[in-house]
Amino acid sequence: VKYYKQVIRPMLEYGIQIYKPTKTQEGQLEAIQHMYLTKIAGVYITTRKTAMRILLGIIPLKARMDLLRLKTWYQTQNAENVYRKYVTKEIQNVKEKYENMTHCRQKSYTIDVYETLREYELEEYWEERIEMTQEKWNTLIRKKVLKKAYLKDIQEITQSESCMFLRALAADRDQRENYYDKIQEIDIREDTKNFAPFARVITGNPNFNWKKTIDKKVERQTTICPWCLTEWQQPIRHVILDCKNMEMIRKQTWKQTNNHETEITPKQFFQFCKKAFSNSQYI
Repeated sequence: VKYYKQVIRPMLEYGIQIYKPTKTQEGQLEAIQHMYLTKIAGVYITTRKTAMRILLGIIPLKARMDLLRLKTWYQTQNAENVYRKYVTKEIQNVKEKYENMTHCRQKSYTIDVYETLREYELEEYWEERIEMTQEKWNTLIRKKVLKKAYLKDIQEITQSESCMFLRALAADRDQRENYYDKIQEIDIREDTKNFAPFARVITGNPNFNWKKTIDKKVERQTTICPWCLTEWQQPIRHVILDCKNMEMIRKQTWKQTNNHETEITPKQFFQFCKKAFSNSQYI
């Protein structure tokens, strides 16, 4: 993940401070990021993009682009040079031509910035100098941008029953409304080979949960649990919580609260997947 952030992602973001990609280009860049993240985690390319981002603590590239664009805008607005004068003149020309900026069809750097500011309810910082320190500005835009991106990703995985355990492990971080690196809670530096089964299960995409389409009807490829040989409706939930053959592993890896309710931490979930699915053909 660190290698991706330091080497790969900067290449995807090159020039993004002054150029706003189209929706199609954004989708293509997100697909490239997803390809690298799936290779890092050892999961299938069909895994949900949102699940991978929440698990690895990687924000969407669109959010990264918006942050970089707004950081550059602060420097532009507070500069004392010819470029600042050019931007000021362009803003005046645009305002004279378009009384309502929402109907503006012209494309330029300043309009791209305005659209970004408007998306995060920061339009007031388009025309005038930004009267705050750069540190406070960076804190403000990070809060706005990351909150919106995080809530959008959380909403998507909430709608998926396959991601129920990822949603549960992320629940304690919801108040922060920020991306959190779940791997930091799991000491896998010497156990990276067992990370793939954990990642596939918690992101809702082990192969025992796959579906197929027959005569335009979506059906599960496997209708019977290969471990306890009973029928299942929700494979991941069944294996983690109900499968009788996994009962001993659950007792070994999970801890019980004072209320006799099961509490699963990321590290315990990882240990469960390591013992239950290591070298399994169904993962």
